[in-house]
Amino acid sequence: MLTDVGGRIEGQARARRALFMVIAITLVLILLYVALGWWLETALTLATLPIALIGGVLALWSSGETWNVSSFVGLIGLFGIAVQNSLVLVSQTGDLIRSGMPFQAAIRKARVGRVSPKPMTAATAIPGLLPLILLPGGGSEIERRLAVVMFGGRVTSSLFTLLPLPAFITRIERRRPGYLLERDP
Repeated sequence: MLTDVGGRIEGQARARRALFMVIAITLVLILLYVALGWWLETALTLATLPIALIGGVLALWSSGETWNVSSFVGLIGLFGIAVQNSLVLVSQTGDLIRSGMPFQAAIRKARVGRVSPKPMTAATAIPGLLPLILLPGGGSEIERRLAVVMFGGRVTSSLFTLLPLPAFITRIERRRPGYLLERDP
């Protein structure tokens, strides 16, 4: 009888956590949609998340580290950086097109002019993470997992933002010309 009650309480706790997770994800999607104004731009912005996750997981796996609270904190921070990088590219491209710039010139200018500082920031942050990853020492085992996840994810998400994401935007533009003009600025 007590096992049954405990199971119900645990089930309620799991359901509550799942509900909070769904609410948090929904709020993030709504905020991105409000910021961008169109669902396709929101989807393009969120496309960076799986790539960042893959980079973080591969880095953690290749380093022989395991998941813990520190690595999950690194993943959350990584997701914020990855979304910010792709958000800058997508919104800047749309703004340049709406100002009258041709599509190819707009995507090139957004990629070079606005997104390049993001990989430069990553290029300075990554060497800052290397001492936590490479050097043994007291306390570094806690931060090491966070640094490993951030390192791997920053590399993959930065490369994705500079190379495939502009190609995806261009492909969508070819299939549906003017899609970035469809929303009000």
